[in-house]
Amino acid sequence: MQVTQQDPGYASRILETGFVRLVAVAFLLLGVIFGLMQPAGSAGLGRAGAVLFWTVHGAAAVPCILLGTVALARMGLGRRLPPMGFVVASGLLGALLFSFLALGIEVVFGLEDGDSDGPGSSAGWAWMWLDEFGGVVPPFLLAWVLVNLPRLMRLGGREGPPAMDEPRDEGDTPEPEGLLSRLPAALGTDVVLLSSDLHYLHVHTPRGRTMLLYNLADAEREMGGAGLRVHRSHWVAERHVMGIRRKSGGLVCKLTGGLEAPVSRRRQKEVLARFGRDTQYRPAAGEGAGR
Repeated sequence: MQVTQQDPGYASRILETGFVRLVAVAFLLLGVIFGLMQPAGSAGLGRAGAVLFWTVHGAAAVPCILLGTVALARMGLGRRLPPMGFVVASGLLGALLFSFLALGIEVVFGLEDGDSDGPGSSAGWAWMWLDEFGGVVPPFLLAWVLVNLPRLMRLGGREGPPAMDEPRDEGDTPEPEGLLSRLPAALGTDVVLLSSDLHYLHVHTPRGRTMLLYNLADAEREMGGAGLRVHRSHWVAERHVMGIRRKSGGLVCKLTGGLEAPVSRRRQKEVLARFGRDTQYRPAAGEGAGR
């Protein structure tokens, strides 16, 4: 199922590049802290072994929570659930996925339980997994909620597309709607480049970059005649095109801010006809140096 602009909801905030890094750092840090505390789950490994053991847990938790987020977004729950509900649901699904990895990590470190049915039997493994899942859910879910709590507090528990709760600059063009309404206020809405990566869209503005669950075809339609698709995975804003250059045997569209977008062979004629080789950046009316 393809994720479109109709169903990401709070998931688009979770999957922003900056937030994904924050989640990775937070879970790795929690793993190190757990290791230094040497809880009963890592008894017998020593301090160094315990730190490694729990750090591996923290690293394994990150892809699980992201997979849970993407899975729920693809099912359309990103829009139907309120932000806190989505965080809890994605946390539970992530904990479910993580419980299997956590059990495997314990086996690798030689900490599996010797159940009466025998860890090699199906009943023994089932019991070990149930015990692992029950132990994983509370700390995993608590950590996930705490990481999201600052954003949830800013949203005030409201449903709706990301970044709509923050004021926007009036001078940016075009008028915010659809994709533009989802951009963080700090980035503005002066889009320079859109790059597709499977279901995700990397959005570049003069102020930075973000990643959203969005469809490039829908974004291209919303932007109208403000730019052109120069490649099946790249759209550029016309007023930010500084020129067309040949590079490594192909054409490259050079943009403001040092950005570049490759031009596909079948679109070269159209791109050259529209932008030529001496295109200059044309600032929008009212654009200031501080914007």
